[in-house]
Amino acid sequence: MKNNRNKLSQRASISNEVLAFEITNARVHFEMSSNWLFGLADQIAAFPDMSMEATSLLRKLRGRALKGKLDKADRKSVYDALRALQMYSRMVASEDEPLSCLDTVESVSAFEDHLEKLRSVVNRR
Repeated sequence: MKNNRNKLSQRASISNEVLAFEITNARVHFEMSSNWLFGLADQIAAFPDMSMEATSLLRKLRGRALKGKLDKADRKSVYDALRALQMYSRMVASEDEPLSCLDTVESVSAFEDHLEKLRSVVNRR
């Protein structure tokens, strides 16, 4: 009888194969999620510098606007960026609906795009 048990335990059973498959799936999904979170962490880590830059750019643009030194195309770009920044501020300040990770990634990505618009307007003279 011992001999039969030894032979059975040496063969991989279906449940062991299924468990190995599930372990592989879990590892792959965990690696993908971790990579996504690392990207999120990088974006969020860069956010304080981006927000300080945005504040500085907005100050410069305010001065140009007061002096009438923004042409029509620049004003449109600035208005688009301002609307996006205002929406972003409202979303962050909303206490009713906390941001999900996906919303945060999309928001930071959108913020980067609008910050780039502000940079391009400030860099044009």
